Amino acid sequence: MMNSEHRWRHWRGTKANALFAIAALLGILLIASVFAGLFASWSFLGFPFAFYMAGQGAFILMIILVYWFAGFQEKTDRHYGASEEI
Repeated sequence: MMNSEHRWRHWRGTKANALFAIAALLGILLIASVFAGLFASWSFLGFPFAFYMAGQGAFILMIILVYWFAGFQEKTDRHYGASEEI
C-alpha cells in the first residue's frame, strides 16, 4: 500500500505523462490527417487513398497509440511502485 506522499508523487507523474501523451497523440493525428489529405488524388483498391486512410488507417493508428500510452503509463506505475502485476 502506498502512503500519501507516494500517491501524490505518482499522481504528479501520471498527470505529466497524460499531458505529454495528449500533446503527442494530437500531434500524430494532425500529421496523419494532413498526410492523408496530401494524397487525395491517389487510389488504393479503387478507392481514393485519403478515403482509405480515413477509414482504416486512422482506426489502426488509434489502436497503436492506445497501446503505446498504456505501456507508457505502466512504466510510470512501476517507477512509483503502483504497478498491478500479478
